[in-house]
Amino acid sequence: MGNRWLISPDKQVDRCKAAVILFHHAGGAASAYAGFRHLLPPDIRLWLVQLPGRESHRQGNLCCDGNEAARQILVAIEHEADARLPLVFYGHSMGAALAMQTAALAQHTLNITRVCLSSRRPPHLTAFEQDLLLATDQQVLEAVMQYGAVPEMILSDLEMRQSLIDKVRNDYGVARSLHCTRPELLLREVALSVWGGNNDPGVSLLHLCQWSGYSRGAFDCVLFPGDHFFLFDAQNKSLIARKLVQDFI
Repeated sequence: MGNRWLISPDKQVDRCKAAVILFHHAGGAASAYAGFRHLLPPDIRLWLVQLPGRESHRQGNLCCDGNEAARQILVAIEHEADARLPLVFYGHSMGAALAMQTAALAQHTLNITRVCLSSRRPPHLTAFEQDLLLATDQQVLEAVMQYGAVPEMILSDLEMRQSLIDKVRNDYGVARSLHCTRPELLLREVALSVWGGNNDPGVSLLHLCQWSGYSRGAFDCVLFPGDHFFLFDAQNKSLIARKLVQDFI
């Protein structure tokens, strides 16, 4: 159920105490969060951001402007969620930049209680992504593989491999477009949780701690065992799910 930019695995939720909204990484899609529904309490609504050009939003044109993507996501959330419903945003890598930008736009119209970000430098620092706009396909693949293995199934299928390359090239542009120092990114009394992998080659604990200046609310920073994609480890995923709903249990 849902619209193009926002989908939900929930068939029907009559009453919910809060909702979690998940923003996927560059080159990824909503399916990156497969399994999270079963890790969350049944009275917590789940929505997944789906950027255009992939999965259920396959017919949409790739969007390379992160600010426009954030505006479209906000419209989708406002269409789906009651303004009083407590919301938790969680974004990983590029998704963290999008989650933060969307939260900044939405903080005067929606009830955002916590923003959770992982594997992302704050926007005033140099982004770890390369500028891939003019890169060759091989250079794009090498950039992706630097942060984790690409499944052999994708590498061996020409169509799937090209689709991945196109999405990554686009999404790295999205992430880089959100590099800024604008003061409107400062959240009000919204709690901010920032997480990372202790073996991430591009995002260190020092980077993560510098998110502390982006909210006047509570701040915490935690390192998990793993690399840039530590969240895909089953144990880490379970712990992340608990942290997402810590304010409602």
